[in-house]
Amino acid sequence: MPEEVKEENREKFFDLELKTSLVSAVFGGIIGYASFLLNSTVAALAIAIIVLACLVAVMKKVAKQQKNTKWWLSNIAVVYLLVWFIVWAIFFNTAVIP
Repeated sequence: MPEEVKEENREKFFDLELKTSLVSAVFGGIIGYASFLLNSTVAALAIAIIVLACLVAVMKKVAKQQKNTKWWLSNIAVVYLLVWFIVWAIFFNTAVIP
């Protein structure tokens, strides 16, 4: 019986972790492309940080679970910033300058 409970808790944990990582990656890609369209590095970074703060706040309310700062950094902030930077850098370096 306890093994079944542990397995169920493990599935719920990984489900939440995967969902938050996926949402972070999608938003990172969208904001990465939007940052490229801004044509200003400072504005792009500012928008990325503002959206990250909003994303963390929304995900905390949606998750309805008490997690420590390390969990939020590893599952949302790192994924979001990494995807944002990669997408922005790809578009920035492949842009055709008129």
